[in-house]
Amino acid sequence: GFDKAVRVWDGAAAGAPLLVLEHEDFVIAVACYGEGDERRIVSAAGKKLFVWDAVAGGAPLLVLVGHTYVVLAIACHGAGDGWRIVSGGADTVLLVWGAVAGGAPLLKLEGHTKEVFSIACHGAGDGWRYVSGGDDKVLLVWDAVKGGAPLLKLVGHSDPVCSIACHGAGDGWRIVSGGVGRAARG
Repeated sequence: GFDKAVRVWDGAAAGAPLLVLEHEDFVIAVACYGEGDERRIVSAAGKKLFVWDAVAGGAPLLVLVGHTYVVLAIACHGAGDGWRIVSGGADTVLLVWGAVAGGAPLLKLEGHTKEVFSIACHGAGDGWRYVSGGDDKVLLVWDAVKGGAPLLKLVGHSDPVCSIACHGAGDGWRIVSGGVGRAARG
């Protein structure tokens, strides 16, 4: 938040935060991945992404640098050593990162003409897809494995897209999007 911190709460009981992860800039987006003792938190502050141990806290395990402007959206997908982080923001691109090893982005996805406000992941195996939306009022569907140009461009919002969710399986999967206008699309 604007207090430059991420707080981790017990989802089953009221009380003080279990962890407070301090940043040097405003925290605009968070996401989680993993399970058991390998749970991780990803936060976006400024142009950087930070990967934290969600159980022990401490210093960031990884700092991912590659965006040229502020990061506004994060999503995660995968399992085991194959976890991926996808980020987007004011530089209009999506960057895909290896969540375990870090390093340079694995993919750079270009197609938005304005800021990216929301990202969702859907699929399994080689069928993973990213869906992104933002200030350009469109949804772009991406091949999360191969990258490249968008597979689909979905048009219908009259205002910026601020939220995206996916559900279903196979040919029956659906994308639901919401914006600052008056209607949700899906």
